[in-house]
Amino acid sequence: VGNKSNLPGNSVGFWISDRDLIWDNNGYYVYNKKTGLNRKFRYKGIPEPIPTIKQGTLIRLSLAKWWVKYSLERCYLQLSGWY
Repeated sequence: VGNKSNLPGNSVGFWISDRDLIWDNNGYYVYNKKTGLNRKFRYKGIPEPIPTIKQGTLIRLSLAKWWVKYSLERCYLQLSGWY
C-alpha cells in the first residue's frame, strides 16, 4: 500500500543486488532473502528476460503508475532493466 507523503524525488533508481535474481516464468524476478522470505519484482523491461541476473549487476528499478484497490492507492516497484 502506498504512502504518497513518503516518495522519492524521481520514479527511476538503480541498485546493485547482493544476490542473484531468478526469473520465475510468470513475469517476475525473485530475490531470495537470507531470512528465507522472497521478494518478487515484476519485470517491465524491453529486453527478453534472462534466466538469472547475477549478483553485482546494476539493475534499473522504477515505480509503476498509481492505482486504487479497495479504496487504497498503491504503487509498486518494478524491475525495468539491467546493465
